This record gives sequence, C-alpha cells and structure tokens, in this order.
Amino acid sequence: MILESWMQENIDYLTCQECGYKSIQLQRHILKHKLTSQQYKEKYPDSKLCLFTSNVLNKIKISKFGYKHSQQTKDKIGVANKGKKHSPVKEETKQKLSLALKGKTYLEIYGNVEKAEIEKKKRGDSNKGKIRSEKTKKDISESVKKLGYRGKSFEERFGIEKAQEIKLKLSQKAVQQYRNGRTPNTDTVPHRLIREAMQQTKIWDMFNFDNEIPYFYNNMYRCIDIVSQKLKIAIFVDGDYWHCNPKLYASSQMICGKGIAKNIWKYDKQQTTYLKNQGWVVLRFWENEIHRDINKCIDKIKEVVY
Repeated sequence: MILESWMQENIDYLTCQECGYKSIQLQRHILKHKLTSQQYKEKYPDSKLCLFTSNVLNKIKISKFGYKHSQQTKDKIGVANKGKKHSPVKEETKQKLSLALKGKTYLEIYGNVEKAEIEKKKRGDSNKGKIRSEKTKKDISESVKKLGYRGKSFEERFGIEKAQEIKLKLSQKAVQQYRNGRTPNTDTVPHRLIREAMQQTKIWDMFNFDNEIPYFYNNMYRCIDIVSQKLKIAIFVDGDYWHCNPKLYASSQMICGKGIAKNIWKYDKQQTTYLKNQGWVVLRFWENEIHRDINKCIDKIKEVVY
C-alpha cells in the first residue's frame, strides 16, 4: 500500500519509556504497565502517546480494510488471548445493535445463504431446551399484541404466499418428528382417553390401529389422530376450541392462529371429503362427546370395524 510504504520511509516510531516497545500509538500498550495516559504523561512529560491526528489514523485503518491475517498470525493472536476475559458489551451498544438489525433476515445480515443457515442453526441450537422465564413470556405476549397478530391466521399475518411456506415447513417438521420416534403435541387428553378405551376393548390391537399418522393433503402434510390402515379407517378427535364446536362457537368467532370458525369447519369438511374419496371411512368425535359419554363413541367405532 502507498500509505504503508510512506510510513516505513518517513516515520520515526514512538518508543515506550517503560520497555522500549515501538509503535505509532502507545495508549493501549501502556495499560500493560498499569498506567493511564495521564499517569504516563506525568511520569514522562516529554513523551508522546500518539504520532498522528485522528484523520491520519482513520486513513491507516481504511488502508487495512479487507486485509487478512496469515494462519501463523491468527495462531499467535489466539495464544496471546487465551484465557483472557473481554469486557462486557455496554447496554447502550446492545440497543444500537438491536435497532440496526431490527426487521432484517439472516440473509440480509450475513449476505450469504450458507452463512445465514449456519447462524440460524446456531441460534436455534442455543435456545434448544431452554425454559423461558415468566418475564420473557410476558414480553413475547406484549410484542405479539403490538404487532396485532393475536386472533389472526397465518394468511392474515404474513400474506397467502408466505403463510403457505410457513405451514409447509411446520408440517415437514411434524413428519420428521414421527420419523425420529417423537410425537408432536397433538396427543391431547381426549385423544388419549379414546385411545385407551379402544385398547381396553381390544379393538386397538385386533384391527391394527395406530396413533397419529401423517398424510399428504392440499400440498401439505397433515395428521390423522387414530388410523387403521388395514381397514382404511380414519378417526379425528376434534378439540372444542381449536375446531370450533358449533354448539359452543358462532360462525364468525375468531380463533387464535387459525382464523374464523366457519373457515375451520369448511376446511375440516374438505379434509373429510378428500379421505372419503380415497376410499377411507372417516369418524370425527368432539372433545365434549368423549368427556360426556366415551362408551357411545366406542360403540360407533365398533359399528364400523365389525
């Protein structure tokens, strides 16, 4: 670089009066001798701590932009810094970084797809298994309120195209859980009650019923709660809230994360029709039916299997 060659030819470097170390600036170096700038100047009145003005120093920094250390230099730096504790980041700096990165995707921050995916995975792994404090839960809840997400479907939050992408990712993740032998959180209390009742009456083992089997519908993976692939019987256990039991909810009722009740009924009906057209027998039980009279539900299943 032109600036570096000029420095080598024209500069007499500053010398530390404590140890003889030479550099263009000594402010950081004298900290090793446990001296502040003021103490050093008092001790050595004729000595300078910096050779250049801030403008010249900025030019030097710019000349070094993009410069890469050799592996040997990196190793030396690593050894020199080993075991050292860095000073904590100030709260003010954290807030500035947060504002600068707010609303940006990983790809926008890192500018590289591979790097973005690595950092995203790191973030996910670092949060894995963590239990959120009540304060964190409250903060998340407040931020969701501010964004106006509460009570809105994915389509209303993100638009149709983005919503489809999110739903597909969630459904693929659920399928991956099945393959890894982990059951997603759809194994609810009414679901377990009806399964245990079927096991007690020997229907479960006799007709090879299985728990929560995924299938592909409307370009996404879906889940049947209880299945007999041998007899092609699909049993759905519909929660009164999530599937909007008509006896409890009006057609215009808004359900958090799923939309309006009448749209949920329409979707469930389409799902049932699709499976019937594929040759399946479909049974649907409401949560309150199971709690009120589970034997009646078991009788309906018996009518189909025998």
